[in-house]
Amino acid sequence: MTIKMKPVETHRDVLVFDIGDNTLLVIGCDGAGGIGSKPMDSVRIDAYYVGKLTARVALMEVMST
Repeated sequence: MTIKMKPVETHRDVLVFDIGDNTLLVIGCDGAGGIGSKPMDSVRIDAYYVGKLTARVALMEVMST
């Protein structure tokens, strides 16, 4: 099965694709460079919280689109 996707818009960390039949595919992402538990990270925090907050930001960006 092949889906033909046509890019509609791009807003910061959100991509919107028109996949036909009045259906949109919305993809959100976020990054957390320099934040975590590695020795060279600027902000030291457990990976659980970094993942939780990064996922929350991406989901909020998708929901606000």
